[in-house]
Amino acid sequence: MKLAVAALEASGYTPEFMESGGGADANVFNAAGTALASNDDWGTPVGTGAATAAQLSAAFTQVGAFALQVRRDSAMIITLRPGSYTAKVSGFQGATGVGLVEIYEMP
Repeated sequence: MKLAVAALEASGYTPEFMESGGGADANVFNAAGTALASNDDWGTPVGTGAATAAQLSAAFTQVGAFALQVRRDSAMIITLRPGSYTAKVSGFQGATGVGLVEIYEMP
């Protein structure tokens, strides 16, 4: 199953993460707790095979999600087998506030 995952500061939605100069970091873990994917800035994807900013914008538009706006937010496209997974959002460098995780199944 191919998924679009975003971790957003709920400001940009609210100012909570912004006050500490951060953004939202996203991580996806399998049932054993092994990190499968992470991102801390959707505008600058890192890692082999990571989706580009243009690909992420197109994917989120395709599934009817909110447009990605704040470049410090996190987003990724990940393919997973059926099973149990955890998506975790945290504030950049320990910032606290209100966050939102969105997960969409890609066609």
